[in-house]
Amino acid sequence: GLSMFAQFALAPLVVVYLAILYPYAAKIIWLRAWPNGWVSLPILCLAVAGILAALFLHPIRQKPDERWAAWYWTWFFRALFPLTVLLYLAVRVRVSEYGLTESRYFGFVLAGWLAWTSAYYWWSANRSIRWLPASLAALCLLTTWGPWGAFSMSERSQLARLETKLAAHGLLVDGLLTPKPQDLDGRDYRDLESLLHYLRSRHDSAGLDRLLAPYRASRPAAAKVAGAPNPWAEPREVLAWLGTRNASRGPEPRHFTVQIGGDPGAIGTYARAGVIWNLSRSGRSASPEIPGWPRFQLDHASGGLVALTTAGPVLISAVGDALGKAAAAPRTAGEKEYPAWEQMAVPCTIEGHDYLLVIIEATGQIPANGRVQVDSLSLLVLAR
Repeated sequence: GLSMFAQFALAPLVVVYLAILYPYAAKIIWLRAWPNGWVSLPILCLAVAGILAALFLHPIRQKPDERWAAWYWTWFFRALFPLTVLLYLAVRVRVSEYGLTESRYFGFVLAGWLAWTSAYYWWSANRSIRWLPASLAALCLLTTWGPWGAFSMSERSQLARLETKLAAHGLLVDGLLTPKPQDLDGRDYRDLESLLHYLRSRHDSAGLDRLLAPYRASRPAAAKVAGAPNPWAEPREVLAWLGTRNASRGPEPRHFTVQIGGDPGAIGTYARAGVIWNLSRSGRSASPEIPGWPRFQLDHASGGLVALTTAGPVLISAVGDALGKAAAAPRTAGEKEYPAWEQMAVPCTIEGHDYLLVIIEATGQIPANGRVQVDSLSLLVLAR
């Protein structure tokens, strides 16, 4: 059963893995250069596989004809101990560069636990295996709650890093965000963006709320009613509000979300029943065929809406013009604008028939060239 699997498959695999990792560790020491994040995971994988093999081999290691199992128990933990030191050093390097996160916190904890476990079984292979589950259970309880837990310590570390970086660029005054238009080095800009995203998506806490209070107070009333800010979009919006720009890239495109206010219903002489198409450049970009109705598509080349006619695609530029005017209204980048439906109603003639296209909701961006790029579109089509 499991003992046979461990003896003839898992344990030999662990030995081969050790034969690979030790030269790899020697190369790191010789070159005095740490690989880019590729040290901890191989050691942790080895530890998991090796300890599982040890547990499966434990029942048979005292048998006279199973000397392989006894040999494995004698030498595996001795071979693992030096690698736990390497694991600790690798995690410490990442923490010194990028601060503490949950994964690095658990990397530290596991490095310490593996070192203690290796030493525990190094001196006496006959010790009870109860230490393994008991110590792991204790670690789970101690590291997942309280001010010393992984989540609390990671939040404090990353929040401190964010405040330090903001203050260094004059973007933090008296503990609050303060706009100061400037071009940031590409690395500094990405660091701020990743820190904001990490804290917003994993630790939407009182500390972050206090820091972002001036930005959130500046959001339009309609956006506040619509709901909480998008955790994926907010970091970019905060940096835009602060007036920062990534100097290593060209001008950032302006992202927009437009949603009409009110219900257009049947408008004027457009009495025929309407149809609604939900189009997306990343999903269904073209409307299906329905007899008596034109087909539309979000065009990848132009970034706008085209009508699919018998003569070929025809760009309906008025849709992009309407979205551009709505997106140009003063507001925080990326937040919703709620224009009246009349502003979002575009009359057009397609193959001799008159239609009214009402933009219900749209998302997209406006790059430096000013041409509207539509990413998704909810479109009501009315006909005479």
